[in-house]
Amino acid sequence: MTKHDGVRRFFRISRADRDVHEEIAFHLESRVRDLVGKGMTSAEAWALAKREFGDVDQAESELVERARHREARRGTRERFANLVQDLRYTARSLRGSPAFTAAVILTLTIGIGATTAIFSIVDAVVLQPLPFPQSERIVRLYQITNKGARNSVSQPNFFDWEARTRSFSSMALFSTWNGTSTVQTPVGPVMAQVTPVTRDFFKVLQARPELGRVFVPDEQRFGGVHAAVISDAFWHEQFGANANVLGQRLVWNNESYQIVGVIPSRATYPAGTSIWTPLELLEPNRSRVSHGYTVIARLASGVAMSQAQRDVSAVSRAMKIEFGNQTWMSDAVVVGLRDQMVGDARPKLMLLLGASAFLLLIGLANALNLVMARLAIREPELALRVALGATPRRLVQQLLIESALLVGSASVAGLWFAALTLRLVVAAPASVLPRADEVGMSWSVLGFAVGIAIVLALALGLIAAWRSARRDARDALSASPRAMAGSVGSGSLRRGMVVGQLALTVVLLIGAALLGRSFLRLLDVNPGFTTERVAVIEASPTIEDRVQQLEYYNTLIDRVKVLPGVAAAGAGTGVPIAISPPDGGYLKVDAPVDSMTFDSYLNAPASQKGHANYVVTDGDYFAALGIPLLKGRLFDSEDRPAARPAAVVSASFASQAWPNENPIGKDVEFGNMDGDPRSFVVVGVVGDVHDDGLASPPYPTLYSYYPQRLRSNWPLSLVVRTSGDPTAVISGVRRVVRELRPDVAVRARMIDRLVTASVADRRFVLFAIFGFAGTALVLATLGVYSVISYLVTQRTREIGVRVALGAQRSDVLRLILGEGVRLAIIGIAIGLVGSLLLTRLLRGLVFGVGTTDPVAFGVVVLGLAIVSLLAAYVPGRKAARVDPMEVLRST
Repeated sequence: MTKHDGVRRFFRISRADRDVHEEIAFHLESRVRDLVGKGMTSAEAWALAKREFGDVDQAESELVERARHREARRGTRERFANLVQDLRYTARSLRGSPAFTAAVILTLTIGIGATTAIFSIVDAVVLQPLPFPQSERIVRLYQITNKGARNSVSQPNFFDWEARTRSFSSMALFSTWNGTSTVQTPVGPVMAQVTPVTRDFFKVLQARPELGRVFVPDEQRFGGVHAAVISDAFWHEQFGANANVLGQRLVWNNESYQIVGVIPSRATYPAGTSIWTPLELLEPNRSRVSHGYTVIARLASGVAMSQAQRDVSAVSRAMKIEFGNQTWMSDAVVVGLRDQMVGDARPKLMLLLGASAFLLLIGLANALNLVMARLAIREPELALRVALGATPRRLVQQLLIESALLVGSASVAGLWFAALTLRLVVAAPASVLPRADEVGMSWSVLGFAVGIAIVLALALGLIAAWRSARRDARDALSASPRAMAGSVGSGSLRRGMVVGQLALTVVLLIGAALLGRSFLRLLDVNPGFTTERVAVIEASPTIEDRVQQLEYYNTLIDRVKVLPGVAAAGAGTGVPIAISPPDGGYLKVDAPVDSMTFDSYLNAPASQKGHANYVVTDGDYFAALGIPLLKGRLFDSEDRPAARPAAVVSASFASQAWPNENPIGKDVEFGNMDGDPRSFVVVGVVGDVHDDGLASPPYPTLYSYYPQRLRSNWPLSLVVRTSGDPTAVISGVRRVVRELRPDVAVRARMIDRLVTASVADRRFVLFAIFGFAGTALVLATLGVYSVISYLVTQRTREIGVRVALGAQRSDVLRLILGEGVRLAIIGIAIGLVGSLLLTRLLRGLVFGVGTTDPVAFGVVVLGLAIVSLLAAYVPGRKAARVDPMEVLRST
C-alpha cells in the first residue's frame, strides 16, 4: 500500500467520470475510423458519428450517474460486510478473553450505574419542574425580620400583600400548625394531616380535582358551608376509591365537613396533606406577629422573579413604616417553590453527582489500563493484519466496535444496577429525599446514560487506536513476545492514568473521612433527653370545655402510669424532635402582672424581650423524657389552676434572659402564646434539649403547667418511658384511649427511631460517599497493581541481567517498590491539592469538624500509601524471584 492509495480512494467518483468519458470517446473514435475507411473525410465522419450516437453530454451524464450509484451500493455492501465481520471477530475475541471482558464490564458497570442512579435523583428532585402547570411561576413568600432571618407569615400581612402587590395573578395562605389530628370518617377515627387554605390555593397551583370540585365562595367565608377536599391517597385508604365518596362527611375539630372533591396524588401540596379545608371558616387571626402561616403565589404573566421581589419588598417596607412595632416584618423575600421544596437536598445531591462522576473517571482509567495491556499483547496480530492489507480505518473501526461492545454491555448492566438502587431510594422517607416518589428511570435519564456510553466508547476506542497507530508494523512483527508486553510507548499513559486514579481516590476518601467523622460527632451529641424505650403517643380529642379537657388528660395520664411496663409517663404540647412546639416573644417584668396589653409588649425596650419555644407540660413530662432538673423545682400540687402561674425554663432560656443571675423567682410574661395575660414566676431550671435535631443548637424554652395554662385547641401528647418492650405498653395505651374516647385516633412513635430519622439525610449521603470511595480505592489499587505488573513484564530482561550481575533480591524488590511509591506520592500530592480546593463544598454538610481536618487528611494519606505499597509489593516480590538464566534464554 502506498501513500497515494488514500488519494485514489478519495477521488473514486472522479475516476468513474473519466472511465465513462473514455468509453464514449472510444466508441466515437471507432465509428470515425470505420467511416473514414469508407471514404469520408475526418470532419464528415465525426459529424455523422455524433449524430448517430445522439446527445453525447446527456449520455455521459446518465452513465456517470449510474456508475456512481453502482459504486455507492458496492461501497455500502462492502462497509456493511466489513462491519458484520468485525462484529463477529470482536465478539469471538472477547469471548476468548473472559477475564479481561468481565473486568472491563464490571468496572464500567459500577461507574455507569452509580452515575446514572445519582443523575436520575438529581433530575427528578432538582431539574424537573413540579407537577403543576407552569410550576416555574409558583413562588413562596417569606417575611424578613429585623435580624435578616426568614419567617413564616401572619394573616394580616398576607391580606395586605394580596391587596397591594401587582406582580401576582393569585396568592394563597395555608396553615400546617395543626399537624396530624383526629378525623372522624364513616369507618372510624384516623390520624390525618388537615391543611386549612385560603380561596386561591388551588388556583395558585392550578390543581384540578380528579373527582368533584374545589371550594366555592359560599364555602370560603366565616360561618359558611363546611366543605373538604381530600387527597387521592386518603380516598383510596379510607374510602376504597369509591366514586360515591362525594357528599360523605368527615368530622374534624368537632365540626362536620362534606367531601366535595378529590385531588390527584401528583398535586398533593403541602406534602403529607390528606384533607384541605377553607381557612376562612375559622376565626381570623388579626395579630401581625402571629406568623404561623405559609404563603404561595403565582407570578402574573410577563412578570419576572426579580420584578416580583422588588414589588413585595417595596410593599413590605411600607407596611413596616405604617404598622411599626405591630409587625416584626421589615422586608420580604420571594423564592421559587421548587427551590424551597428541594432546600438543603440540592448541595447534597450535587455533591453525590460529582462524586459519582469521579468514580466514573476512575473506572474509565481502569478500563483503559486493561485495554492498553490487552492491546500490547495483540500488537503482533494487529501488525500482521496491517501487513496483509488492512487499512488504518479498518483497524480503528474494529477497536471502536470492541469498545462499543464492552461499554454497551456495561451500560445495560449499569442501568439495571441504577434501577435497583432507585427502588431503595424511592422507599426512603421524605426526610432523606424530597420528591422521592418522583424518582425513576425517565427518558432524560436514559438519554444521559446513552450519552455517557457514547463518550466512554469513543474514549476507549480512539485512545486505543491512537496508541496502536504509533507502533510500526515491522517493529511489532520482529519484536519478541516479552518485548511486546511493553511495546506500547513507554508506559507513560498508563502511569498517568494511575496517578489520576489515585488523585481522584484521595479526594473521595477525604470527603468520606470528613463526613464519617462528622457523623460520629453528631451521634456523640447528648440530645438532653432519654431516647431509649420512650414512646410519643398522640391521642387528643377536641374538647372545648376546659374542665372536661383537664379531666380527660388527668384520667388518661393516671391510667397510663399504672400500666404494666410503664416506668414514667407525662404529657406536653411539644416533644423534642417528634412534635415542634410553638414559639414566640416573651417579656421580662419586674413584678407579677395580672394583665398586660400587647402594645405594652411591643413598646417595651429590646433588653426586656426575647424569643423562645413555649411548651405546656404536666409534672412528669421531665421524668418521662429524662430531662434533668438543674435548679429549683418542677411542677407539683402547689401549682393549682387558680394559683400564680409557674414556669420551668431551660438553661439556655435562663442564660439568655438573666445572664449571671439566679432565675428562680423571676417574672416573665408570655401571654401572647395562650391569651392569658398573667405573668409566670420561674420555679425551676432544666437542661437544654436539641428539639430540632442533633445538629441544631438547643433553643430557649419555657415550660408551663397544663392545669394552669392549657388552651382548648392545643393537644397534649403522651410521653411514655417503658421498662421493657414498648409494644405491649403502646397496645395498653390504645386500649385505655378507646375506653375513654372511642372517637379518638391514636398514633404512636418511638423517640429513638425519630432521632435516627432526623439524621437519615446525612446517613444517606455518608453511605453513598463511602460506597463511592471504597469502590474507588479498590479500582485504584488494581490500577497500581496492573501498572507495576506491566512494568515488571517490560523490564524482566533488565531485572534478569541485574540479578546475573550480582544484584540482590532485596535490591530488585526495592526497585519495583520505588516505582509504586513514586506513583503514590504524585497521585496523593495532586489529590491533596484537589481536596483542599473541593472540601470547601462540604462546609454545610459537616458537623463538629473542619473541612481541613488533619485527622481525616492524615488517615487517608497514610492508608492509601500503605495500600499502594501493598499493591506494588505483590508484583515486586514476583520480580525478585526472577531466574536470570531462564530470562536470558527466552530473549
